[in-house]
Amino acid sequence: MYIEQPELVKFSNEKVRICADSILQSYNTMKQFIEHYETLIETMPNTDEQIADGSHSAMGQFADGRKPITGAQVNQFKIDVENLISVFEMLDGEMKKRILNIAVNGQARF
Repeated sequence: MYIEQPELVKFSNEKVRICADSILQSYNTMKQFIEHYETLIETMPNTDEQIADGSHSAMGQFADGRKPITGAQVNQFKIDVENLISVFEMLDGEMKKRILNIAVNGQARF
C-alpha cells in the first residue's frame, strides 16, 4: 500500500528529501572540515587576532559584508562542529541512518 495523496507526495519530494539532503551535506561537510582542520592544527593560533581573509579593509571596516573572525573563534567553531557530529553519530548512528535513507544528494560542499 502506498501513500498517494498529492500534497503528501509533493511535500515528501520537495521538502522532506531536500531537508534530508541539506542535513547530510552539512554532516559530510563537517567531517571534511575536521579533516582539513587537523592538517592545520599547528598553525591556527588560539588568539583574538583577526584572520586577514579580506573581510575588512585596511581601516578596519567591513569590506564585503562579512564580519572578521579570529583564530580563537575558528578553534571554538571546530569544537562546535565536533559536538554537532557527535549528535549525528550518537545512538549507533540511528539519526544518520534515517537521514541516509531519505536523502538523495548528501555530498559535502568542499
